[in-house]
Amino acid sequence: MKTSDSILNSTLQAGGIEVKLSLRKMTLRILFLYILFMLAGSAAYVYIWEDMSAYGLGHYIGEFWGRHALFAIFLVVLIYIPLQAVLLFVANGCRLKGFRWRCNWAGAGVYLRNPIALKSFRIVLLLPGILLGVLPTLHGFCGGHPFVYIFGLVGIVSASGDFTIWYKLRPFHDNDLYQAGRNDLQCTIIKRNFASDTI
Repeated sequence: MKTSDSILNSTLQAGGIEVKLSLRKMTLRILFLYILFMLAGSAAYVYIWEDMSAYGLGHYIGEFWGRHALFAIFLVVLIYIPLQAVLLFVANGCRLKGFRWRCNWAGAGVYLRNPIALKSFRIVLLLPGILLGVLPTLHGFCGGHPFVYIFGLVGIVSASGDFTIWYKLRPFHDNDLYQAGRNDLQCTIIKRNFASDTI
């Protein structure tokens, strides 16, 4: 596997496979998604619900992305971190042992020091993005609620790192173990099901 051009680096470590994401590429991806959603998402909403003109589009972007996006970002982060902590708590067997707080350039939130099943961690990765991103986006767009729509788009952008990690962990088996790394963009997968790799 080529690691120089890819956003994913996988190397065999003692006791598992280390998976790393590039912080620079993830930052560029998040910035690109934010700008894309701001322009294309606004154009789609204005086309359906308001007057599709340069003035209507500019007014929508200025009104909702200029004034309400920061509040939406604050609200998403305020809900996202505790929701992911609760999901990690359940994935850890409702035990607080191993929980740690992390805040660095790659992100902020709680993580587990002890390994958990990859099938449980996949739910931890996907559920906050679906609940705070995809569903509010669909509700806001279909119901004509502009703030809910912006909130959902911001939720999708905020969850894009988790969605990328989920996508990169697809080749691994559900029974493998996920072990958090030194930052949010790296982890170690401990192989537990070697028979499925040979079939």
